Amino acid sequence: MVETDCKYIKIDDMKPLVFRGMLHFIYTDSLPGIEDLVSEETSDNNMSSNILYQDLLVAANRYELEGFKTLCEERLRRTISVDTVVSLLIVAGQHNWDYLKEECFEFIADRNNFEVVFRSEFDHLIRSYPSLMGELRQKVLSAN
Repeated sequence: MVETDCKYIKIDDMKPLVFRGMLHFIYTDSLPGIEDLVSEETSDNNMSSNILYQDLLVAANRYELEGFKTLCEERLRRTISVDTVVSLLIVAGQHNWDYLKEECFEFIADRNNFEVVFRSEFDHLIRSYPSLMGELRQKVLSAN
């Protein structure tokens, strides 16, 4: 292998912050807190925890770390709100994260959330993600 002769291995498809998070999981079998990953010398110190855990979930999928994936999905599930649900739903749909997608559908289908979410995001969802809208429509109809 070429890597045996190298002093370092370059990983192009992942932010250093995400790689540190993945290493944290590999060595501790636990999910890192954002404050554990972000340091003052890091250029990513303005990254939101929601985006960070989405990136960590992408890494978990890529490297087939099922325990890490489960922990990241659970962390993201706890961040579902009127402000985050659409972006989480879109990312979950793009990556086939069925558990997270179902959680987002259930959140939106709740009568208290439905109108607020659709007032701000309906046009974007219908134009850009018609298949997600179809799935969401089915969930809302079955919930009522």
